[in-house]
Amino acid sequence: MPAYVITCPVCKQRYKAMNVPSTPQPFVCKKCGYTAMLGTAPPTKGVTNSEATAAMPSGKTRLAQSTDQGTKVIAGGENEVKAYLTISGTGAKLVLTPGVYIMGRKSSDSNATLQLAPDITMSRQHVRIAVQSVGGKVMSQIIGLKAANPVIVNGKVLPAGQPLTLKSGDRLQLGNTIVVYTV
Repeated sequence: MPAYVITCPVCKQRYKAMNVPSTPQPFVCKKCGYTAMLGTAPPTKGVTNSEATAAMPSGKTRLAQSTDQGTKVIAGGENEVKAYLTISGTGAKLVLTPGVYIMGRKSSDSNATLQLAPDITMSRQHVRIAVQSVGGKVMSQIIGLKAANPVIVNGKVLPAGQPLTLKSGDRLQLGNTIVVYTV
């Protein structure tokens, strides 16, 4: 049975698998949390890993059958579908490509990947948002990280740790900052 290698495009962590799913299945990198769907493209037969990777268009999930080293699977890509966050008040627009982001307050001691505003009512790490491409469409899921400082989605408090799939037009309130999610 051939061995498969799944390489995270964000942190380059490599994982070994015994098979590639025939139906789309989520891949979540244990190191950085990047999420992508695997099994969305048919394998290419009879080429080496390097030939298949070079021949495939950028921005697609690639599955390439190798004649000598098994199959190389690269999760996600750079030019996939995008989602957007627009910060109300400033109009700043953030582009989200598939991956996992931590949103929080903009400050010198914040290590959030998306620092939204210098709002002291927002936590430094307020929410986690996972963006993935499913069948050519974007799907985003948000999880509040702080029970004491929840995220409010369309006027309703989202309990910490409870995931919610976002829809285009959803209004997120983090502290006093309003962010609109669009696809």
